[in-house]
Amino acid sequence: MSIERKVSLGVVGVDSGQLLVIDPCYINSEWKKEGSPIAIEFWGKDQDELSLILINQNYKVNDEDTYNLIECNEDNAKEILTNIQKIIKDNDLFVRTLIKTDNSYDTVCKITANSYKQGGPLYYNKGQEGLGVAFRSGFGDGIYEVFATIKDCGSWGERVSKVEIVLIEDDELDD
Repeated sequence: MSIERKVSLGVVGVDSGQLLVIDPCYINSEWKKEGSPIAIEFWGKDQDELSLILINQNYKVNDEDTYNLIECNEDNAKEILTNIQKIIKDNDLFVRTLIKTDNSYDTVCKITANSYKQGGPLYYNKGQEGLGVAFRSGFGDGIYEVFATIKDCGSWGERVSKVEIVLIEDDELDD
């Protein structure tokens, strides 16, 4: 019979509503701080009106959960964004815009935007799965407690057998 004990590792602060599990040795080699434009996202009270105008100008508008987007690339991102901003100004629309890139942070945001799984895998630069996993953090931003279960593994000594991040306490659901 193996002996286990649970210990507090500390807390993790969240300001983006998401967390990431990754081996730190890959941060410098696999994490892309800079990225190339892949889409112009827009959202706000008048996003549907803006979408109709853009569709009439032959743009392909993708309707996501809470925002819309137009795919772009390095060559046309600034031109598309300038056109969108002109339409917003000329029509007095309440819409915000953002250029999304293929950098690692934007990739994590896309992964955690999945409303069913609320997270998923990150891939190495060469395309294979296993770089890490990203997921939403409970009710969003905050300070979350992290625990480790330490297991006696015989001649191997004590080892961390699992890690638990408490994102939602049961008493938070009593409302």
